[in-house]
Amino acid sequence: MDTALSQYESIQVIGISLPGIIEESRVISTGINELENINLYGLLNRRYTQRILVENDVNTAAVGFYRSSPQYKNLAILFQPAVSYAGIGLVYDGQLIKGKSNLAGEAQYLPLAFTKPPLSLLQSREGFEELLMKYIQSIMAMTNPEAIGICCYAVRSYDSIIDRLKKIFPKEKDLPLFIQLDDLKDYILIGLNAMCKEKEKD
Repeated sequence: MDTALSQYESIQVIGISLPGIIEESRVISTGINELENINLYGLLNRRYTQRILVENDVNTAAVGFYRSSPQYKNLAILFQPAVSYAGIGLVYDGQLIKGKSNLAGEAQYLPLAFTKPPLSLLQSREGFEELLMKYIQSIMAMTNPEAIGICCYAVRSYDSIIDRLKKIFPKEKDLPLFIQLDDLKDYILIGLNAMCKEKEKD
């Protein structure tokens, strides 16, 4: 950051996107030991004069996905990592849903019944499909999005998931468009840039 700021003096906002729950500018439950329960905002705010934005990676990806797909006002991103809990980013009527304490989209707290504990299901393709199917069903029931972007390296076809969803949601029009996302990095950068521009107006 020091190097970037020395080269670009006009920077007004520093934005950081990372996994985990960001609560009152503290990083909680991130899975990165060095950042666990650290007031990252406070540390950066003391060092830099720029405005600081610290945001969840899947939320910034959802904003980027929305900015890249303006034809959809209601959409979601579902990111299922290979070794951790899923993250869900929700945009409804053009607005990112974060909730009272930024818990919206934390899939680990959904009261879902699985055949095995969620992390155990990450051992097989069928397990990944079960996770995705139940998370998608939850997203559909809560926000009924027009599109869901799915980033899951273990599942590249959604045919069996769609077949199962059709038995639950009888109207074909209820199903969203499923968009395979190979990576979230570009969407995170687009979303973070958009959120930093909004922060600049504060």
